[in-house]
Amino acid sequence: TTVRASLKERILNPGTGAAIISDVNKGLVRDIEELNLFITMFYSEIDLKDKCFRWVHAGHEAALIYDPVKDNFQTLAGDGVPLGVMEDWDYKESEIQIDSGQIIIIGTDGIKEACNSNDEYFGNERLKSLIRSHSQKSAKDILCEVFEALDSFRFPAERKDDETLVIIKVF
Repeated sequence: TTVRASLKERILNPGTGAAIISDVNKGLVRDIEELNLFITMFYSEIDLKDKCFRWVHAGHEAALIYDPVKDNFQTLAGDGVPLGVMEDWDYKESEIQIDSGQIIIIGTDGIKEACNSNDEYFGNERLKSLIRSHSQKSAKDILCEVFEALDSFRFPAERKDDETLVIIKVF
């Protein structure tokens, strides 16, 4: 809740994604340093005018971008530490040009680490295969296909971690 409130407040003021995340981190470290807590984040912005995607990595699972024309995936990572760990960490903003038809995939590690009753992981390759095979569908439909496959893969095992996924289809 603290991070959400700090982020909502800080985003209203000008600055790069790196500056926003750095400011939120500084405040968070002061609030929780005694509690030994942290939070991972993948902060991103889409610039429609310049057709680019910007992100700041703060210890979170890397995102992916799939280009169906080239049939390739690119990892959108970084070296930022989780929020609340180091007050003076210098977060960096990364940027990539985006084209129509590309798909941006942002999720938690609970997706790839979902485990079935045979102790097999869902994994990145299974996720990539689903994205590739459903790339012509809408973002909402791709999301539904991934979660249906995830539930089917895991059944009858129970969910052990959060499974959060955002699919963005560039138009």
